[in-house]
Amino acid sequence: MHLQCSLIWQRGKLFEIFTWNKEDVLKKQRGPKKRIGSGRKKNNIGVGDESRVVSVNSQAKLDFNQSSGSCGFLNLRILIAFFYESSFEKTKKAVSCYLGEWSALFPWEVKGIFSSLEISTETGSAKRLTANEKIEFLCNEIKSGCPVMLLLGGCFHWISVWGYDSGARKFIIFDSNGGLKSFSHPVGNCLISYDELLDLWRSNPVFGKIFPKWLNCFYVKFS
Repeated sequence: MHLQCSLIWQRGKLFEIFTWNKEDVLKKQRGPKKRIGSGRKKNNIGVGDESRVVSVNSQAKLDFNQSSGSCGFLNLRILIAFFYESSFEKTKKAVSCYLGEWSALFPWEVKGIFSSLEISTETGSAKRLTANEKIEFLCNEIKSGCPVMLLLGGCFHWISVWGYDSGARKFIIFDSNGGLKSFSHPVGNCLISYDELLDLWRSNPVFGKIFPKWLNCFYVKFS
């Protein structure tokens, strides 16, 4: 009961922090019902004949060199900043109301947090898809202009996918354990091969039995 009351109070505080910022953004839109962050264009960069990089094009200045906080906290922070085109300091304050800086983020909490900020999401599991279908699913989301948040079931670790290189068969991701950016691309902070990501995305034998619904190819997509 104490936890439930605490979350309700925190949610109210979250609305207060974002009120003025949200209104400023909505003034730039043609109508208040239009989803913030909608209409984004993909950023296509062709590199030679063998490589094609497709990534999310962010109008916000996102700092992907973040390491102070849990993986869930940092991914929420950067995704909310992306959709609200907001500064990281304001985003940090908002996320802190819902989740402690070093607290674990559980899958069943994600949708409620984004919904409270009027960011539409769809959560689910891609476990029934083949390996190629999983890759296609992630690439299609990137081509639509939105990142995808993933829970790596093998190690209970949150990342977000921001682009891909079809020639090198690698995804561009933000990983809080990835350290400083090692490439010049504007989004993400590290690269991971298709095969490695798919392997980590699956659940391990222990977690898979305890949380079969959440820890096997769980994703958060934005609509």
